[in-house]
Amino acid sequence: MKKLLLFLLVGLSSLHIQAQDSYPTPPDAFQRLFYIQRTGSPNTVVYDAKIGADGQFQKEQPIDVYWLRFSEYGQRQDLNYLQRTLAYGVKANISERTNEYIFHLVSYSQRKFRLKKNAQGRPVVVMILHGKEAYLKRVFIELEPTLFGLKPNIHFVEIFGVEVQTGRAAYERFVP
Repeated sequence: MKKLLLFLLVGLSSLHIQAQDSYPTPPDAFQRLFYIQRTGSPNTVVYDAKIGADGQFQKEQPIDVYWLRFSEYGQRQDLNYLQRTLAYGVKANISERTNEYIFHLVSYSQRKFRLKKNAQGRPVVVMILHGKEAYLKRVFIELEPTLFGLKPNIHFVEIFGVEVQTGRAAYERFVP
């Protein structure tokens, strides 16, 4: 059911754009973790770390998730209830390690991520891509909307990152 709702939410647009490279890129920021884009709209879901005055991740909500509405001058817009609870929101639990969290997207619990700080103290998301640890940078969903935007046909999902050990580009493409 959750996958169906994710497909519904990401497929509301009827436009089909092949080249994600032409989409605007969210500006870099210290707290920026990663972002998600999809065909049909330049609007982007952004994931930022929430850090308290003590320099630690905020315990109740360590990740801030919101839209950058590039189709409307790039302003910030909070996710609505359905987007937050069924599609783009996160479920995070504190890890056994100090100031780290294990989380997943509410719509896809099969992929686990780790929120932590790198050696320079910058917040990062670590995941496994092709058997290697990688910093997650962005996700792209290639989809074809269906009638009334209900359950669009997802052709594939691309995950882009950087290998933790080597600094080389990391990439994975899969069909959910």
